[in-house]
Amino acid sequence: MSPYNPQLAPGAVLAYVTLALSHIRLTMGEKRAGAMQDAWGADFGALRIGMIGADHRFAGRGFGHALLQTAIRKAVLMSEQVTVRFIIADAVDTQRAWYERQGFVENRSLAEQERLARTRERTRVAATSMRLDLGADPRLLTR
Repeated sequence: MSPYNPQLAPGAVLAYVTLALSHIRLTMGEKRAGAMQDAWGADFGALRIGMIGADHRFAGRGFGHALLQTAIRKAVLMSEQVTVRFIIADAVDTQRAWYERQGFVENRSLAEQERLARTRERTRVAATSMRLDLGADPRLLTR
């Protein structure tokens, strides 16, 4: 795509992502499946994707994937200062398959299910809590 695009006004937002430090609770089964059964406690540090999206006129051009890669790089940098093991997101039902293609899996913990149930009651939006495991040493992802 050329730097100038007549479809966008100067200063228009093409795509966006919002991130926040958070934590996630895993079930014992999830910890065993991820070879984390020896980890202390059930909570792990995480970087939460609050919102991610692109202007609908540019859907399907890889902007969401590029933003996710940016979020992963941010998580890797942050992991040098704070514990960040996962990237988490609440995927609305229409976007769940996209998250799965990016390597995310569903969070099955009761705490996550209860949190989403409360959100669903308030907003009437169905979503699934998803996570991407960055591994014990996220810096390996950027090497």
